[in-house]
Amino acid sequence: MRTKTWIAPLLAISGLAACDGGDEAPEVLRLPAHVQAIVDARCGGCHSDPPQFSAPMSVLSYEAMHAMAVTSPSRRVFELVGDRIHDEARPMPPGEQLPAEELAVLDAWIAAGAPAGQGSTDDAGAPMQAPIGPEHLPCEVTHEFRAHAPGAMDAPYELAPAAGNTTMCFAFASPFTDVEQGTAFAPIIDDPRVLHHWIIFGATALPEGIEPGDAWECGTALNQGSQFLQGWAPGGRNSVLPDTMGRELPGSTGFVVLQVHYWNVAGYGDVRDRSGVAMCSTQTAREHEIGTSTLGSLAIAIPPRARGHEVVGRCTPAITAPVTVVGSGLHMHTHGVSIRTEVLRGGSEADVVMLADEPHWDFNAQTGWIPPGGSLVINPGDVLRTTCVYDNPTDAPIYFGERTEDEMCFNFVSAYPAGALANAAGAARRLCVE
Repeated sequence: MRTKTWIAPLLAISGLAACDGGDEAPEVLRLPAHVQAIVDARCGGCHSDPPQFSAPMSVLSYEAMHAMAVTSPSRRVFELVGDRIHDEARPMPPGEQLPAEELAVLDAWIAAGAPAGQGSTDDAGAPMQAPIGPEHLPCEVTHEFRAHAPGAMDAPYELAPAAGNTTMCFAFASPFTDVEQGTAFAPIIDDPRVLHHWIIFGATALPEGIEPGDAWECGTALNQGSQFLQGWAPGGRNSVLPDTMGRELPGSTGFVVLQVHYWNVAGYGDVRDRSGVAMCSTQTAREHEIGTSTLGSLAIAIPPRARGHEVVGRCTPAITAPVTVVGSGLHMHTHGVSIRTEVLRGGSEADVVMLADEPHWDFNAQTGWIPPGGSLVINPGDVLRTTCVYDNPTDAPIYFGERTEDEMCFNFVSAYPAGALANAAGAARRLCVE
């Protein structure tokens, strides 16, 4: 999402005069105003000070830009910025390349050695992004599900410094009635230093030995046996359904599981996190009840040193009437290169419609997709084909799994009627995967 276009001539940047050595405090070096405006708007959400959402370093000051890069200690941060803003495979900011006029400003500044400017920010704009969080929902919050200590749901979850990369699950008894539907969802961001993303699931049963109030390191059985309700990752926004739609919930006898991925590679020792999700709900049934079905594949086996390895999952839903898709959430891990879901009308290669397509996968910026026009109808006989592409730079094969080092190939598709988009074998679990 573009925030602001900076229409300005290329900067004529000169260095600052040396300090005279008098009694005055040394002048603080600052970024030039137009450079500061661009990095604030485009990069400040993650590369702040301190960095958030697993970003390795800040870029918001002269000092930060001239520091040696954490990910490449022989180079300065501004040099890496120059590479990433032109990187077609892994662009920064994620999702789309900067407008040409903003690229020109940054390129000229970097080519000049990233000198300081006058420090004025009179014409620098703040990021013009939609606000997120429960306070920005257009409805009264009815439920919250937050990370918590094992057995103590009002206490924060304490993340050990050694737990640099871990996915935790938190169990709740369902607070919903049998007629309740979800209408809006918002992230609760407690400790952005370590929060990478979260997913909330509905379930008819918890894993063996798990009770409401428990917290445990997630396993693969959860994703295969539970229904995806909502997810969020940096770059995502609040999710508010149209007035005609309500999301299916697990009912009074079910359970809710909040899955939180923590990325504490900096080794913070003071993490006491209460991140999670706030939601609004209604007990008045809406016209269309949306459910989430899972497309993709579990048959992942990426050979060592493979490049461009494809995994393809086909879904032929067991439907006799049309199903309307209103959104999807693509999901892979760190070895993913690209992911897409196509609809083969009548199963034919001659009539293919794109449902969702991410040609440059970025694990750190997972956002949702809405079909062109807001919805896409799946008819009986259509086939949904999800293709995931991976690079494996390691000497060992990579298989399906919950850990970040493992891989996944999923498209969580929201559609109505709820639960219709599944094959016969996976109907009970809303699965349409190979």
